[in-house]
Amino acid sequence: MQEEIYQSELHEAHKLLTEFSDSYEELYVQQRADRLHFVRPSIHVPSHMAPETEQVGPGIIYSQWAIERTIRNLGEEIKQHSDPYANLSQCGLRWCQVNALKAMIPGLVPVENPLPQGVLDLGDEYSLLRAMDTAAREVWPCEKDALVAYEPAFECGLLPLKVVCWARLRLPNHQVV
Repeated sequence: MQEEIYQSELHEAHKLLTEFSDSYEELYVQQRADRLHFVRPSIHVPSHMAPETEQVGPGIIYSQWAIERTIRNLGEEIKQHSDPYANLSQCGLRWCQVNALKAMIPGLVPVENPLPQGVLDLGDEYSLLRAMDTAAREVWPCEKDALVAYEPAFECGLLPLKVVCWARLRLPNHQVV
């Protein structure tokens, strides 16, 4: 998680993590396939962290969380506990088929409103996202000048000009600023 990672630190970390993983596997698995389930990802994966950090960057920018979430979602789909693996494979197959159909025929599934609750749609794919002020406040003179420069209709002589501030703006490219 540090901003700067030195080569020497990566090599030392790799040596220690691999030593831990190998020692664990020697002690509990003893090269027996029937004991392979003792090696959980939390034991084995750290031995790959240093080389992966050299190749693709720190672990904060890539992770296995997406696959873990998928596994959790598929686990929730299991309805027949008498044969969970067959049931799980059928659920996975069904997900793949549905996703393939959605990719081939985009109009098959109606587009949901992508805007969350409480959003103010400004049109042209711009929208204001919460949080927002609970009351209108007067604008500073420099803010009023900027508003008048943008839209001359704001210069109507009705002082004070009051606005309600919103926290974020969603742009047409779906970036949030």
